[in-house]
Amino acid sequence: FNRGVNAVLSKGLKGFSSSESNAYMLHEPLLARILKLVDKAKLPEDKYPFRPCSSYKSAVDAFRTLKRGPSELIVFIVGGATYAECRVVDMFNERNKQMRVVLGATSLLSTASFLESVAARADAKKNGGAAA
Repeated sequence: FNRGVNAVLSKGLKGFSSSESNAYMLHEPLLARILKLVDKAKLPEDKYPFRPCSSYKSAVDAFRTLKRGPSELIVFIVGGATYAECRVVDMFNERNKQMRVVLGATSLLSTASFLESVAARADAKKNGGAAA
C-alpha cells in the first residue's frame, strides 16, 4: 500500500522541480489577478467601484492613456488576509518597480485561526446563538 501511495505522489509531484513552486502554492489568490489588472490599468470599474474626485479622475484618465496603473496602491482586506495574499503582494513589489502595493487587513489568517473561527461558529449554531 505505501509503495502505491508513494508512486502516485511522486508521479503527481514531478512538476515541482522549481525551488519557488510547491504543492501548497498551486492556488493563485484573486488578489494576484486584481493586481495584474491594476498594473495594466484594466481593472473593471463596474466590479471594483471607487469614489472619484476631481484630481483622481484626471489621474485615472492619464493612467489609461499610458496603459499602466498607479504608482502606489493600498489594498485593505476586511475579514483578514492570508499568508498567500501577503506573498502575492511581496512578489508583486519585487517584480514591479513602477508600482508599490501596501497590504492591510483586519487580521492575518492562518490555518489555526480559520479552524478556530469555524469551530466557534459551529458551537454557536449548536447552541442556537450567533458567533462572536
